[in-house]
Amino acid sequence: MSVEPSTISKASERVSFSPVRVGCAIAACVAAWGLAVAGQTAVPAQPFNGLLHEHPAIKYSSSSIVPPAIVDANRKLEGGASYDPKRGYLAATLEALGVPVTSQLLLFSKTGIQQSLTSPQNPRAFYFNDRVIVSHVPGASFMEVAVHDVAGGARFYTLSQDPAVKPAFVAATECLRCHVSSNTMEVPGFIARSMYTGRDGRTHPKLGGYLVDHRRDYTERWGGWFVTGAPDTLRHLGNTIVSDPDVAPLASASDVPSLDGRAPVDRYMSPYSDVTALAVFDHQMHAMNLITRFGWEARVAAMNGTPDFQNGPLGDLLRETADYLLLIDEAPLEGPLAGGSGFAEWFTAQGLKDTQGRSLRDFDRRTRLFRYPGSYMLYSPALDGVPAEARQALYARMKTVLEGADPAPRYQRLPADDRRAVLEILAATKPGWR
Repeated sequence: MSVEPSTISKASERVSFSPVRVGCAIAACVAAWGLAVAGQTAVPAQPFNGLLHEHPAIKYSSSSIVPPAIVDANRKLEGGASYDPKRGYLAATLEALGVPVTSQLLLFSKTGIQQSLTSPQNPRAFYFNDRVIVSHVPGASFMEVAVHDVAGGARFYTLSQDPAVKPAFVAATECLRCHVSSNTMEVPGFIARSMYTGRDGRTHPKLGGYLVDHRRDYTERWGGWFVTGAPDTLRHLGNTIVSDPDVAPLASASDVPSLDGRAPVDRYMSPYSDVTALAVFDHQMHAMNLITRFGWEARVAAMNGTPDFQNGPLGDLLRETADYLLLIDEAPLEGPLAGGSGFAEWFTAQGLKDTQGRSLRDFDRRTRLFRYPGSYMLYSPALDGVPAEARQALYARMKTVLEGADPAPRYQRLPADDRRAVLEILAATKPGWR
């Protein structure tokens, strides 16, 4: 498939959904997934009649390597995990995986394999860090976990919530049936979606919906999600309930400091669905898919000969990845975002700082999400796992933009001081950047 900017940027278009099929596991809780179409994957020099993740250069399904995060977490759970009658092994799981409670997001739309249990009265909770996403529905028989693998692609697991069963993560390979689609760039991956949702949690596909990343206007984000800590100047679809199935409600400012009185917070780890965490989540989901796709296409191209990172589909994909990681076309923010859960403080504290104390995890949260136009996902182990030649080509393209050598207006509107700051931060903190 030719991955041109106009193709990848489908997230900027409004989409309609079929009510017939609902996806499963982690990513499907925010989106319905379709089967991958073989004809949409890159075509090698020697035709490969299969899906990209099964290409000989990838061999996703045949890999028996378990991500270190899951190996370490299983070891910790074996050493003893406390069980809570309301939350099961949730607290133990988050601790074992190093996922902060403050990252909690609550989705109330009936999507995903556990949709029968999900509603505004019993929302699905998400918790995440840079590599791991945990999904928990109170009363469900299992939790869901997805890990962005170092070798690329999402790996899916479940963990039983039965106190009589020894807690351990079990691979959920059947999730690939719906976790590989055009919405994930044809790789095992993630997607965030905004959907119009009724009082019972049912979505209204005929009203449409939106694929979400940091380019999506805030007025079209977070349908079906609870949102706390948003300013009264920011219009969005969060906390919105469809009252007339024939009329899509308009975005509105919804300043909800916490979910006390709106949701059964005693079943969750906190009373928040933090707006800052939601905005970071939006950015990260698509970034992970882009990194995976870019790395995989580079491997396929290398198997077929010498990769061309300047022209054709691979060149288009490289430029799109560079643009996304430089936050080009980020939707403007009418802040300031608050959040209230403590996520912003936790997130910022994880940043690698230069000698001036600057980090790509520093927030702005007034007119844009981050202080500097560079993504913290540049430090992703999955990006480090991209073939060295491809990674250096990506860095070279980013330097071209940051040094002001590309005259295109979309790049020139980045303030020179901000571009210089990103270059300096990466030179000081990112191995291999120089």
